[in-house]
Amino acid sequence: MLFFLFLIFTTTLAVAAQPIIHVGILRNVTEATVGAQNVFEVSFSKTDNTGLYNHPIIIKIKDKSLYVDTKKVISDRVALRTEDNRMTVNGRKYRGTLEIINNAPQFFTIVEILPLDEYVYGIIKHEIFPKWPEEAVKAQIVAARTYALKNFAKHAKEGYDVCNTTCCQVYGGLESEDPVSKALVDATTGVILTYQGELISTPYHGFCGGYTEDPRNVWEGVNKVKYLQIKKCNFCKKAPRYSWSAKFERTKIESILTANSLPVGKIKNIKVNDQSSSGRAIEIKVTHKDGKVLLKANKFRLLLGSDVIRSARFKIKKDKDAYIFEGAGWGHGVGLCQEGAKGMAEKGYDYKQILKFYYPGTELSQWAN
Repeated sequence: MLFFLFLIFTTTLAVAAQPIIHVGILRNVTEATVGAQNVFEVSFSKTDNTGLYNHPIIIKIKDKSLYVDTKKVISDRVALRTEDNRMTVNGRKYRGTLEIINNAPQFFTIVEILPLDEYVYGIIKHEIFPKWPEEAVKAQIVAARTYALKNFAKHAKEGYDVCNTTCCQVYGGLESEDPVSKALVDATTGVILTYQGELISTPYHGFCGGYTEDPRNVWEGVNKVKYLQIKKCNFCKKAPRYSWSAKFERTKIESILTANSLPVGKIKNIKVNDQSSSGRAIEIKVTHKDGKVLLKANKFRLLLGSDVIRSARFKIKKDKDAYIFEGAGWGHGVGLCQEGAKGMAEKGYDYKQILKFYYPGTELSQWAN
């Protein structure tokens, strides 16, 4: 037992040189199965109350209490560790150590605790194609690493730093790692983006369709950000499905808006009420028999479906009892244009030049240990 704990302790010291991040990988659930290829330790409280397991165990809410295997848990946290820092949750493999947040009688949350770059390993495959030019992938890696650091403690009220969805960044654990992008994470380890010595916000998107966007035109309550600007981009023109079209029946739009706390009567017209110099809609005006609704264009497209209304850079046409949206680009348009990064890399730009193009005025820095 002492030897086992010694191995865990020395492994922890080995990775402590870089920031440690807590990722909510399974949130607000009532049952899960946790295991490991090797023996793992479960610490049920801050005392020496521990157990060793060599088989998967079930964690669940039962009789309004949290149970780990057959043991009722009273403490608010439970730690799980292995010698090799490899565990499984519902059959999916993860690095680092695990922590269970006890929110009985309703549910529990499982958090993965690991070094920052090991977290980035599990992001890149979800956010960009690893087989794209290396410099484009490197640019994405630095943006993702900076985003993670900037958003540390985003979910502090829930007991962890970031989640594993698009709310933060899509993360899939050990099984999502790609050997090519993993090597590029290691090649750029510690590299982040700053502006006047401070970490920056690094939003990114599929492709901008010709112009990036000012975040004030996309999200509510955002102030001017000097390094996030409307900027002409000629590098994403070869993106698949650069232009798109989507058609919605009037009744479908009425149903969607009403279901999202925007009750409308019979719609008479939908138009772009305000437009930015990038060609994107800023505000949409929906006129209906009982009045009108004004909402951010980005919110409107998300309500209708971001995989259908792919960006706010669209025009609206009325077709009998339906509306046709014709546009270009995919995503909110702020910050790094991923297809544009690919296009720049193909033209010989390196990742540093790519990042400075999409985040003008910023500097590449190293995190402080």
